[in-house]
Amino acid sequence: MHKPDDTQQAAELRLAFVRHLPKRLETLHKRGLRLCTQGWDINALSILFREVQALAGPTAYGDFSLWLYEGGSSVLLKDDDGDGVFTGTLTLPAYTGTDQGYMIAIALSKKLYDDEYGVRWGTEEQYKFDGTAAGMGGLSYLTPTADTTYTLSYDSATHITTVTEG
Repeated sequence: MHKPDDTQQAAELRLAFVRHLPKRLETLHKRGLRLCTQGWDINALSILFREVQALAGPTAYGDFSLWLYEGGSSVLLKDDDGDGVFTGTLTLPAYTGTDQGYMIAIALSKKLYDDEYGVRWGTEEQYKFDGTAAGMGGLSYLTPTADTTYTLSYDSATHITTVTEG
């Protein structure tokens, strides 16, 4: 199992989180205040709910991140040039398990679930590397034979993630 470490990537994720959090909180605060002072409107409430559901960006997560899709060892992908392709790097140790490999999906949003398993946040919109919907056991896999760094490039138009070593 991949253990969280204090690599440059982890430091970059923390900085990205710290950089984006104040803006997200400010937006939520303003919307919440407006709803409290001007009354609840179903359209505004819908926008607020979508804002709460949004992740900071496409995020690679899976068993390597202990299924955490925010923070931890999950990988927040970034679109530095605004072309709709989000990239990031993921370093995994050699896979020593007996299954297909490390299980991975690209998460885009989260949802508040209330079902027989209780009330909890979980991923909602998520994709496999081939661009098809992930979830309910449908995932992508990576099976490194040695410590390997991958570059993940998620295309927001096609939902396809290109994975390259190195």
